[in-house]
Amino acid sequence: MSKKLGFLSVVFIAILFGGLFLHKNIIADSGNELPFPLSEIYLFNGIFSVVLCFGLRWLGASQKFADQLGFLYLASVVLKAFVFLIVFNTYLFNGESFTNSEAISLLSPLFIALIFEVFFLSILLSQKRVAKNEE
Repeated sequence: MSKKLGFLSVVFIAILFGGLFLHKNIIADSGNELPFPLSEIYLFNGIFSVVLCFGLRWLGASQKFADQLGFLYLASVVLKAFVFLIVFNTYLFNGESFTNSEAISLLSPLFIALIFEVFFLSILLSQKRVAKNEE
């Protein structure tokens, strides 16, 4: 599983870099400027997701937490939201509302990361289920 985790992490990082490149080009072509640093938001989501996946893999190795991985993931989503709000509070709470395109630009890295996290967790849980059925 560690080779698969490493491979998935590399693929995820490549998808994030590709998404960031594409996203920046779309924003530049539209002539708009975002009131927040798009690169930092992609970086935050990427680092948090990779650390989370390694953490879930590590916790999944312990029998004590193996059955609770889904609940731990849900708690991590809430934690991620709070940490995001703390880190980017100057951009989020500056008194001005976001346009629709700015809101989509803010949330798209989050959704890319969530898709990766859920995909990884489903692989991890299916392996736990198969291992449990073999016992």
